[in-house]
Amino acid sequence: MSALMLLLAIVLTIAAYWVIVPTVFQTHNPYRPSKLTWGLWCVMDVLLIWNTYARGESLDFLVPLVFAGSLVMFVISIFRGNTDYTKYDVVAAILAATAICVWQLAKAPSVAYVMMLFGCGLSAVPTINQAWRQPEQIYFLPWVCFAISVPPISYAEYLKQNSWPSMWTHVVFFTVPVVVLMAKGFGVYRDHREELVDILGL
Repeated sequence: MSALMLLLAIVLTIAAYWVIVPTVFQTHNPYRPSKLTWGLWCVMDVLLIWNTYARGESLDFLVPLVFAGSLVMFVISIFRGNTDYTKYDVVAAILAATAICVWQLAKAPSVAYVMMLFGCGLSAVPTINQAWRQPEQIYFLPWVCFAISVPPISYAEYLKQNSWPSMWTHVVFFTVPVVVLMAKGFGVYRDHREELVDILGL
């Protein structure tokens, strides 16, 4: 069952990247990936892979897959990424980078773990802000795929080891795409409130 859940998560993750990459190159309202978000996620994936190998532990296929996707998105963002950053994006990125540094330097595993989660969540802030401010550039399907790929991973981890760190990792990983989708939804409502009110007859 664990292998099946992992396979399902891998398929959904591939689907998410398969869908999100073409949205960058479309002519109408292309997705402009955030250099801050994807760059920080890419760094975190590299560190996660490095730390796993340094501890002599085995690594399943999902983490390198996520790293490959993050790397592709970061490279794309260098040439076709979003350049309209706010002070909140920059502050969040600085805090995320700080959390990542503390994660690597912390001696206590619990502190390192919490900092890793903070780094992951804060790295998403520029994309969440973009979804709110420019909802037409964020597409539902990739983020839906990212969100629904997490429960199979979480269940697979639960079958292997019932631990609170695994649980909270997947809570954060599930929350990020959901919040991106919510920000887009609220942004669409803000920009088209009158039309939506007329359509719904409110």
